[in-house]
Amino acid sequence: MSALSLSVLISAYNEEATIAAVFQQARDVLETLKADFEIILCDDASQDSTKEIIKGLLTSCPQARAIYHQHNQGMFKTFEELYQAASKDWVILFPGDGQWSPQLLPQAVQAIAGYDVVIAARLQKQYTVFRKINSWFFNSLVRILYGVDLYDIGAVKLVRRGLLQGIHVKTQSAFCEAERLLKAHKAGYKIGVIWVQHYDRRAGNAGGARLKYIVQAFKDLIVFRFFY
Repeated sequence: MSALSLSVLISAYNEEATIAAVFQQARDVLETLKADFEIILCDDASQDSTKEIIKGLLTSCPQARAIYHQHNQGMFKTFEELYQAASKDWVILFPGDGQWSPQLLPQAVQAIAGYDVVIAARLQKQYTVFRKINSWFFNSLVRILYGVDLYDIGAVKLVRRGLLQGIHVKTQSAFCEAERLLKAHKAGYKIGVIWVQHYDRRAGNAGGARLKYIVQAFKDLIVFRFFY
């Protein structure tokens, strides 16, 4: 049986308090899995010491490389750039804030048989009350408007690279993850789910919680349903 081929992607913006721990957890798990792996980090023009920490991490891991933005590109453009940079058969993206632990990887890998996407849905979202309501409403609207249960759209996902490269997304908001999954479902890709622990943010601020991002995601949800 050939080794698991896996790209682990880590996005970071002002994550000096957590990025090293996320990276080391990912590396430890990948080595335990005996995977053919790469780790690709992206610093989205952090204003703290994130970039310098990443440079130090690379010196100890030949399977790791990094992308550095000169100007802040935002969460969604960063995610798409990382997805396109991946070269292994399976791809998973972790935010550098540590709210999803790479230790979920063995559970996700065990679940991939028969699936093209495995969603690591959160048992309990470590959000403010406002963000929990927003997340519930968003996921519920997708089920109502599209008739598809995507479990936890904003969650970490283990995805076949061929799916990422074969499905182009048009939206550039939090809805882009839903767009990709909806198109994958329509194209016949199989989507599975596991349930995992979601952790408190140790430091920094959640960029995706800004009101303008939330409004744009709901706008795209409606527009995509009727015009795309």
